This record gives sequence, structure tokens and C-alpha cells, in this order.
Amino acid sequence: MTDVINITKKAFTWSVVVMTIAWSIGLSALAAPLAANAAECPTLEAGDLFKVKGNSAVYLLDSDMKRMYFPTSDLYHTWYSDFSGVVEIDSTCVSAYPNAVNPSGVDYRPGSRLVKVVISPEVYAVGPGNMRHLIGSEDEAKSLYGDNWGTLVRDVHDFHWPNYTTGAEVSGVHNGMLIKNNGSGVWYVKDGMRHSVEGSLSSFLAGDVRTVSTALFDAVEASATPVTAASIIADPSQGGGSGTPGTPVVTGSLQASLAATSPSTVAAQGSIFNDVLHVRLTAGNEPVSVTGLTVQKSGLVANTGFSGVSVWVGSDRHGAVVSSLDDDGMAEIGFGSNPIVVPANSSVTASLQVNVAAGASAASFTFRATAVDTTGNVSVSGLPVVGSQATVTPGTLASYTVTTTAVSGYDNETAAASSANEGQLEIGDTQKEVFKFTLAESGNEALNVQSVTFFVQGSINEDTSLKNWTIYGPTGQVLGTKEWASGDRYVTVPMNYTLDKGDSDNFTVKVDVVDGSNDYFALYIQNDYDVKAKGSSSGYFVAPTSFASGGYASATGWFKMKQGTLSVQKSSSSPSASIAAGGSDTVLAEYTLKAVGEAIEIRKMALELEAYDGAGDPDLTGNVKVVDVATGKTYLSTAYTNVVNTTSTADSSFASGTQLDLSTYLTIKSGESKTIRVTANVADGATAVDTYMVKVGKFYLKRLSSLDYQTKPNSTTAYPANTVTVNPASLTLAKNTSVGNKTVAIGAQDVVIGSFKLQAGSSEGVNVSSIVLSLPLSTGARDVENVGLWIGSTQLGTETVSPSASTTFSISKALAVNEVVTIDVKADVQSDAADGTAFTPSVESITATGVTTGQNAAGSVVATDLQAITYGSEKLIVTNDSSVESKILTPSATKQLVAKYKFEAQNSDINLTKLTFSLRNHDNASKASSSNYGDFELRNAAGAVLATAPVVDNGTDALVTFTGFSTTIASGATEKLSLYAMVNNSGTMVPANVARAALYSDGNTYLEAYGGQGLLAATKIGTSTVVAAGLLNEAASNQMLFHNTAPVIALASGAPSGSATPDTETTVFKYTVTNPGARDMRISTTSVYLSVSGLAGEGYVYDFKLYDGSTLLANTSTIASPYMADVLSTTTPSLTIAFGPVNDTSSRLANFVLSAGETKTFTVTANTSNIRTGLSSGNNALLSAKLDGATGYESADDDYEDYWADGVMTYFYTPVNGSENSTAYTASDSYDVNGSALSF
Repeated sequence: MTDVINITKKAFTWSVVVMTIAWSIGLSALAAPLAANAAECPTLEAGDLFKVKGNSAVYLLDSDMKRMYFPTSDLYHTWYSDFSGVVEIDSTCVSAYPNAVNPSGVDYRPGSRLVKVVISPEVYAVGPGNMRHLIGSEDEAKSLYGDNWGTLVRDVHDFHWPNYTTGAEVSGVHNGMLIKNNGSGVWYVKDGMRHSVEGSLSSFLAGDVRTVSTALFDAVEASATPVTAASIIADPSQGGGSGTPGTPVVTGSLQASLAATSPSTVAAQGSIFNDVLHVRLTAGNEPVSVTGLTVQKSGLVANTGFSGVSVWVGSDRHGAVVSSLDDDGMAEIGFGSNPIVVPANSSVTASLQVNVAAGASAASFTFRATAVDTTGNVSVSGLPVVGSQATVTPGTLASYTVTTTAVSGYDNETAAASSANEGQLEIGDTQKEVFKFTLAESGNEALNVQSVTFFVQGSINEDTSLKNWTIYGPTGQVLGTKEWASGDRYVTVPMNYTLDKGDSDNFTVKVDVVDGSNDYFALYIQNDYDVKAKGSSSGYFVAPTSFASGGYASATGWFKMKQGTLSVQKSSSSPSASIAAGGSDTVLAEYTLKAVGEAIEIRKMALELEAYDGAGDPDLTGNVKVVDVATGKTYLSTAYTNVVNTTSTADSSFASGTQLDLSTYLTIKSGESKTIRVTANVADGATAVDTYMVKVGKFYLKRLSSLDYQTKPNSTTAYPANTVTVNPASLTLAKNTSVGNKTVAIGAQDVVIGSFKLQAGSSEGVNVSSIVLSLPLSTGARDVENVGLWIGSTQLGTETVSPSASTTFSISKALAVNEVVTIDVKADVQSDAADGTAFTPSVESITATGVTTGQNAAGSVVATDLQAITYGSEKLIVTNDSSVESKILTPSATKQLVAKYKFEAQNSDINLTKLTFSLRNHDNASKASSSNYGDFELRNAAGAVLATAPVVDNGTDALVTFTGFSTTIASGATEKLSLYAMVNNSGTMVPANVARAALYSDGNTYLEAYGGQGLLAATKIGTSTVVAAGLLNEAASNQMLFHNTAPVIALASGAPSGSATPDTETTVFKYTVTNPGARDMRISTTSVYLSVSGLAGEGYVYDFKLYDGSTLLANTSTIASPYMADVLSTTTPSLTIAFGPVNDTSSRLANFVLSAGETKTFTVTANTSNIRTGLSSGNNALLSAKLDGATGYESADDDYEDYWADGVMTYFYTPVNGSENSTAYTASDSYDVNGSALSF
């Protein structure tokens, strides 16, 4: 940009582009006596610090008396410890100190921080002369700035990045660093040489001393000329800020225009945040950072009619609220610390909002943007941008006040800052109450409170030490949370709360404490516009009335962080029971060490080990160590004789407790913890009388923020761990309770006759070398042989072929600490063992020793009985599974389930290879017809077909024999096998015939089953009640009825329900009938049951009709007396209507045929016109209908089909090559078909 352009720009803007750089200045700067008042401009010199009244930004005067801004509080504190040197001046004095350029702002002190931009991962070191130097690798960063170098990295906004000039890449120690090496003292690197530092370093400097390796340290030549500590921080400008005004930093263009959304506002007197102008900012090919806006008012409203002007993008305010217009109606709003960034070739809309004074005249006004300030060489066009005419109107708005309530802090800053006063807040505290306030609405209208902004005063770094600022409502509800403050001493917490008209509600502010050892703070609601509240009816934002000029703070609202300390806690994982003898680096104790308030460096600690056995022998060897649990790093290793105490002392004190130097310093960050472990070597000869207890204390440490040395907790207190006792090697024996007493088959092989568990103790592993079993054989003869011990499929030792009453098994089994193993005793049972003989084996004794110490581990083992064993014959028990119910079978294309059987193997696995079933009549008294069934299938529980077989009728029996299959039933298990059969078609089938199946076994001719001793004899096969030779026709299945077809009855879809209106013909019931067979079915009669309730004395229902669709089949009204008795009334509330020959209409029912595979819907109607006769309003009559169900076999029923339940429908059919049944059939296996009750 040319000088002409710059001069023109200055005519419309102010010279500072960063007037409201946001960050903390501390209460001392606010409360201290000021060097100047508003009426006078003080005399300032180069190097002075100043701030402008009403703004929080701090500036430095460089050697040319130009002002440089500090972008952040964090950066400021790399040069200064506090704000005591800041002078407050009036805004009229600012023009005497033009803004510096190249750089415009102060940079981080060299060596204090590492910097980068948000959009790039490259990290730079800061060097003298406002230089930045690329760090080429993480290893380079670690070597210079330590393992935690990442905590020093700061993101620098694009706006501030040009304040640094890029220099050479870092290679080793660089200029500007404070360094040290073991015992070397502190050195400052300058001009490529290291200079010793004279004088005391202030705390913020001392914290930036870097410990580097000897190689890096020695690589920098030592200078004979020292430097003073004061010289390192003498010139924060680093000679900068004196560049040529207008020197380009970036290039670009910016177009300003009136946004389409710009409002036409009516602003009420006393309202705030009125939207009056929207400026659309459009960048060219380069992004633009807008750092300020100049606006001017015109119109009839006086300049004093406006009490605030602010710039917003969306809900974010940029810059402060300028509280007044100058004599020309102008206001300059600067927001260099929070610029509006307009991306390249994109637009951003900035909103101008104004606060209208209560005394403003009711007139019109207009605001226009006259200048836009930017960083760099940017050409701005389109100005001025003029908004629409707005109007001030009188009105009654919400009126409310702000008051505060005391909290539990100190009275004032002096008390909080005093070293004599303890802090109230611990680092790590969550949601601590720090502020209370009350909003009270006067009664004009309800308020919607959208946010509250708090000013944070004191020494605290509010944007890193305090987190999760939360406002709680009157009932403790969370109204809003802001994670971090914005870095400018302000924190705005959003909320959405309705304060009802005339109400007064209390609010509480709480915060998490994450850092800030010994810092202090208090909250203020500083400005009336910091409470953003809108009238619910009027829609106007309003400021609180009678707002105090100094803002509002809670009484006793000053809080202080506790100074850094060390918390020592015995860990929950610290051993508390037993330890093993002979252990190396045995863990005796664990402690959790936590740095509270600030980082600490532990250099020494007291360690004592009480080792007590009553005889003064500690039973220890080698060194006692202190080790980091997480990393394994050893901090201390010393001979046990240096720390052991063989006499018992009080838990909280030392016998000697000598402080020992740590070989490696233990550093813990603030708020973090490390767990240490104390270990020792326990001698092999240690016994159960040996006990140990560790004590630690007297931690000598350096506090890395306070930079002092402390002994924590004090010089006498000890922290005892748990007492641990040596637990000698041990072994536990127990019967395996998951295996019960059992019967084993005579002649069975490799059967489990006992099972037990062994568990090693917690002190050391165990070697088991022998186990002695007792086998008290009841008869004195050898009933078992080939006895062995097994763990799963692995044998221990060798089998004993011919065991004696007491048999020793030599084995080799190692058990780890606490390991449990299950050992089974397996044997073969002799074939001549007596059925029913019982005995109980036991473990008599065990030989075992400790893996490490060789001590006897089986001293506590006692003889233990195992499971009671009984010898029994192997048997096969067969029973009918009654889950297959009696039912009607009709011909189909697939086989149908006709029976299911349960086969139980007792005392041995049973393998089935042949089964025979007989077909029997209904009572199992004689052979059933073989004409009803085709081929049969035998299926297992999974549905797989095992075998197929035909029916063989020998005149005496009809038999189905399955062969050629093999299925095994495990001992004690039950296997289900099912019979499926093809039902023969019409012409072959015997209609209306009842049959069932039964097991057929007369030895091995018809049934073959193999157990452990081979083919089962017939005497070993039976039912649940009978086991005998030659079982015939046992375990009979449920009965089946054979028909060519039978009706399937169901409720029809669309059957009537709910409410009905009386009529001469009302549909009261609908049902369907399906013919599932292959023959046509003639239906002759159907009986429908009807009932009524709720009738008055004269109400009745009659004239019942049966329809097939719209075809009338039967009608009770056509029947001559006495059939007119088919009437429902109070005296006859229920009856069964038999639709049949007596009420058939034109023989339609007699000739009604339901074709094979067809479904018909039938409708029953009734005359209900008189159903409500005599009923009063509000009372209803109910009418319902149903078809009664009837299912299954009935031994005494012979009315129609023999031995089957009679249904409500009679039917006929003609078999193939046969004639129609002369006697009606009624079997349908239908359950009740219930219609819904109709309400009249």
C-alpha cells in the first residue's frame, strides 16, 4: 500500500489495530493507585508499560516510544512476574504513542516457549531479536527442552505470526536459552557462547532453566564474561517495533457492502444490543484479518442517546463494548486480539449492535461503517456502508437488578495474597463454588437470560488453571457451562433461563481447579451489559438497573490455591497378606505419590523396613529397592542392613528413618501421580514367624513453581504399609464337588471312580511327587484294575494294574502359585463285579515340596474321601414321549409325525443299531390295520433321518423294523427318536380307524443295543416300570385317527365385534371351514352356541340364519312350532342352534359340498330389533356366539367315529372306490371358535 493510501486510511481509522488484545492484568493493576487520572497524560518513558482506562490490554513502549501489544497473558508472564508496573492512562493520551510495526507486538522471551501456527505441525524455538528457528525433529526438541517439551508448545494466531522473523534451523543449544548441567550452575546462551548468570533468577525465569546433556553443554564454549539475571529480561521489544510504517506483511483486497440481512430496527429506550447494521466483508484471493471497525451515527438522536456500540459475528463479540460516541458521533471498535478472519474468496457478515440510553429521544437515526482496519497491506473498498434508518421508541421494558451473595473465600485480595493464609482450593478440586448472584425482575415482564460474563481478577492464569465454568440454577440444575475462559480475563457462560415476571432467583457459579499453585482470584460481574437478558414479551435486551459503578463481587469471594505439596497414600494394591520365602525382589509395599498444586522433584526419602521374627533375624538378603511401578525405573537401591529394624515400633513413627539420596530424581507433574514399589529379597529359610512392614516418609523435594525445598510431610511422620507374613509352601486337597456320587457299569473301561482338586498356596509354586489312594473293596476281591491318575487327557505317572487297598502313584506335577488342577481317578471295572456293590475311594496322603524353598508343602493335607461308587448293570430304558398328542391324520405328500420315544442309557454308553415298533389298535389290545400307513422314517432329535422301513403285516402283528443305522446314547443321557410315516391315500386307508405305535422287543431279534460289555440282553431293556425278557408292545404312543378328510374350523377375518345397532338382520358370527383332504366333503349340520346378557324383561333375539356368502342355507324362522322356541330371552339366555335338516332352506344345506382343498366362510345372523326393548339409556345388551371345540381320543365315545371326541359339525365323504359313509362323521380336532361379544 502506498503512503497516500496509508494516510487516507488513518484519516478514517485509529492507529492501533489491536486496541482490545484480551488477557489478564491482575487486580493489583486495577486497584493500585494510578499514575495518572483521566484529565492528565502522564510522562512515560521507553520500556514503560501502560493500559487504557476501561480496557484490559497492556502495551510496552519501545525505544522509539511506539506502543507494542502483548498478545496473551502467558506471553506477558515470560517477561514479567506481575502487573505492578502497569500505568493506567486516559484514552485521550493514546495518540501520543503510535503503534509499532514489524513487529507490532511483543514476542515470547527466547528459550521460554516453543511456537507454531494452528494449521502447521512445524514447531519453532524462539530466539533473540524476535526470531523463530525450526526444530527439525522430536529428538532435537527432547534433547533441548526435555521429555515434556510438548507442554511448552503454543499456537500463535496468524495475525501475530509475522511478529517473528524466520532464522536458521536449530542445531544444538541455541541463543536465548538458560541451561545447566550436573552441578554446573545456570548459564545463558548468547552469541553462540554460554555466559554464567549472576544474581537470583525470578521464579518465572528459574522455571525456564533447561537441563541438557553433558555433550550438548560442553559443545557450547564458555565465555569469561558473565551476564546478570536482570539483563535477560531488560528489553521485551528485543529492538523491534521500529520498522517502516506501511511495510507490507500480506497483500489482498476486501470489499465492504451492506448485507441483505441488514435490519430496519425499532429500538426501545433503555434497550441494549440492538442490531442496526450488517456489513458484508468479502475477501479477494487472499484471506484478510479484520482488526477494527469505525462507525458513525447520523440522525435526530443525540450522541449521548447511545451508551454502547459493539461488533458481533453470530453470537461472538469482537472487541469491547465502546461506551460512548465522540462529538462527531463516531466510535472506533478495535479487536486485534480476536480479529474477524475472512477466508479467501469468501464473505463474513459483521453485525453492529448499539445500546440505547434510557433518556434517548424518540427519533430516528442511522449508523454507517466508515472505515475497516486490517492487518497488512489490504485494499479496502465499498466504504461507507450505510444501514437502514432506525427509530428510538419509548416503552416499558423488563426491569431487573443484580445482587451478590457471600461465598466461603477470603474478604479481600490482601488476605488472599498473604503468605500467612492457607489456600482453600486444592488442585484437582471439581465444581467448587466461587460466586453467587441474584437476578430480581421488578414485575414488568419475564426475562430470558442468555449469558453472563464474569471478570476474573487476581494472579490466577484463568485460561489454564480454571476449567468448566458452570452456572447452576435455583434448584441446582446446570444452566450452562464454558470449558475455558477466553484468555482475556473474561469468561462468558451461555445459558437459557427464564426469569418469570416479578421473580427473584439465585444462581451459583462453580469451577474445576486444574492448576495455579498459590495463585488467587475473585469473580466480578463488571459491566451492566455483561448480563445478556431479553424481555420475553417486548423482545428487547435490557441492562440491569441501578448497576454499581464498580460491578458486583461476592462477599468473601477471594479464593486461593493451596501451595504445592506431596500427597502420600498407601496404594490399594499394596500387599496385605502373605509372601513366599526365597523370593527375589518380593513386593513388600506400594505407595501412590501425588503432586498437589505444582510439579515437584523428590530428591531424598526415608525408608525403614521392620523385619520381625522374635529372634532378631530378618531373614533377608541383598538390597531393598524403590521402583517405579509403571516404568520399572529404580529410584533407590540400598543394602537391607541400611534400612532394616528388627524390633516393632509404632506404625506412624520411625525407629531411625534416615533420609537416603535417590539415585534418580523422581519428578511428578502437578495433579499427576506416580506409584512406587518397595521390594526386598526374602531368604529361603524364612518361616511363618517372619513378618515385614515398610515405612516411608521425610520426602525431601523441590517445588518446581515455588522454587523452594521442603520436607514432606515433616521430619518425623512415617507412612506404614501393611504387615505381610511369610507363608510357607502349601498345598490344599479337596474333593471335586462338581462330580457327584455315581453308578458305574460292570465291565466298563476307563471310567472315573473318583475326582479331586489340588491347589498350590499363594507363597510359591509346588512340586507334587506322589499320591496315595485307598481303594476299600467291599468284597475283598479285585473289582477294579488298571487304575490311573489323569488331568484331562494327560496321564500322571503309570497305571497300577492290580491295585491294593493302599496304592502309591509316583508322579511329577508342578503347580504355579495359586494354580488349581483337577485330577480324575480312572479304572476298568471287572465283568464279574457284583451288581449293587458300593465303595468310596479316598486320597490318603500326598508328597509335595515348594518349588523355590524345597519346604514340605503337604503338611496340612488330610485324608479325603472321594465320590461314593456303586457297580451297576448297563440298561436301556424306553418310554413314550407324550408331547405327540392324539390327532387326525389325513393323506399328505410328506411324512407326518406319529410318535416320539425317549431312550435312556444307564451306567454305560448305549449304541442302538436296530429298533422295531408294532402298530396297535386304540387300547393296545390287538394289531391295528396296516393299510393306513406307508413307509416309516426314524429321525433323531436334530431331524436327521437315521433309517427307513415299511410296515410288515405277518397276520399276528404289523411291525416296522429299522436297521442299518447307529446312534449312541451317552451314559446317563436321554436321546429322543421320532417316528414319521406316510399316511396312505383314500382307497387304501381305512377311514375312521384309530391306531397307535408301541415298542416291540423280544430279545435281540427285533432290537439291538450295545453297551460296554457288548450286546445288551433282553433282560437289560425295558420301560420305566418293566425290565424283563421279551417285552412286547410296550411304551405305546398316543392314538391317531385316520380320515380321508376332516373339517378345519376357524374364526373368519372380519368377524363382527364391538358395538352393533339393533336390526331385523344383524350379523352376529362368522367362521371358516377348510377341507384339507383330497376328497369332497358334504356338510350336513352345524351347531352354533349363542348367549345373551343385559336384557330387560321384554327384550329378545330370534330368527337365526346361516349363510354361505350371500346364499341362505338355513333359517330358524321357517320352522313350524315347536321350533320357534329358538329365542334368546331373559328366561333363555343361551341356546344351541342346530342348523340342519329341520331348518334347511330348499335343501341347500343338505346338498352343501366343500370341495377338496377349498375354504368357505359362513355367516350367522339374527333378528336383534327387540334386543334393547325395555333397556334404559346407558345400559347395553351383549350378544355372543361360538362353535364348541372337541379334540382327541376318547375311549368311551362311540356316537359317530369310535373312540374320538364328537365335534359340532357332521360331514360325509366318499373314499376312492368306496361309498359315502352312512353314519355321519363329526371329528374335527377343533378347539373352541369364539366370536366377540357384540354390544347393543
